[in-house]
Amino acid sequence: DCIPTEKQLEAWKAFLKVEERIAKEKQFCVPFVSHNYGEATRNIAFEIDAKSATVDGKTENSLTLDDFWQRAKRARNQNIKLKENDLTDRDERELGTIESIDSERNLLKISLDSGIFDSLAEGHCSLPQEGLLSFEAVGDLVQIGWKKKTLKNLEKGWTQNPYLGQFLFDASQAREPRENIQIQPQDLLLKTINSSQKAAVETVLSAPDLALIQGPPGTGKTTVIAEICYQVALRGGRTLIASQANLALDNALSRLQHNPAIRAVRKGNKYSVGIEGEPFLEENVVKTWLQNTSADCEQRLNEKLELAKILRQLLASSEQFAMYQITEEKFQPKQKQLIAHQEILEANYQNQLKAYAIAQDKQEQLESLSNNFN
Repeated sequence: DCIPTEKQLEAWKAFLKVEERIAKEKQFCVPFVSHNYGEATRNIAFEIDAKSATVDGKTENSLTLDDFWQRAKRARNQNIKLKENDLTDRDERELGTIESIDSERNLLKISLDSGIFDSLAEGHCSLPQEGLLSFEAVGDLVQIGWKKKTLKNLEKGWTQNPYLGQFLFDASQAREPRENIQIQPQDLLLKTINSSQKAAVETVLSAPDLALIQGPPGTGKTTVIAEICYQVALRGGRTLIASQANLALDNALSRLQHNPAIRAVRKGNKYSVGIEGEPFLEENVVKTWLQNTSADCEQRLNEKLELAKILRQLLASSEQFAMYQITEEKFQPKQKQLIAHQEILEANYQNQLKAYAIAQDKQEQLESLSNNFN
């Protein structure tokens, strides 16, 4: 019941075929006959044999000059690979990014990848004078491959969530939460989170299948993502953040305040990762976590040492507190006597007031009689 129908998958399969055709129409393989490495060290001009350009290095799949240059122009600012003339050679490596195209002089200017730039500068490798420049929309083709595999898994019901086939094509089929999770303020990672952001996090934690968070820029969606990661980690789970933009991932990572419960890892090409994401790369993440955990432990230790200092000051005055307590205990019986004596005096005072009032009244009566005799 949870497996999507062929009709539901048909549109996706057709879409992937179109995507794959467009991606393959971008690729090309062209021989280069010389380059100016040495005169230049970063932006290298490769002289190419455009007439010998092919789709994939096979002569039967040759390209016209116009088709090749159109493909080359569309590939500007994208990565290109270098391989030897032997088409069976698998030692293909990333060369760099296509900076500019000069069709009149048969030149492709390549900005070398940081990795190969360092290797060349240190003498660990060299650029051959002749070879092949190969471009294919690798990112597009890889993503298409993932999508094909995902559709196949979905079609077979091989998914982590057995209900995915239902709600992926109809969000109304997603299961309702069985309980509404409430987060206490002291359990938040980000103490500045507002009530709307907190409610969004609670909704995500409560939803068994699907949750949609929507809002214009600046409303705190990235903050919500960071808090979700923390809350899921506290509950023993893991969160995958996926985006087509590197910046979005790095922004989310930058919002993750350190907590030993969070062990974030940034996957991807290290040369495409922003400064905010670099500490979380695979080669840096252990060092980053240890440094942050060490700093966190040191901060907590300092807080406890400060508390211990205050307690020591209090303990230093403990003898005075003990003497004060003894004095208080000795004074209690005397205090009761004083209170009883005070009550007696108060009663006598009230009696004297009454007697005074009676005497004053009699005096007034006598004065009145005396006035009448006169």
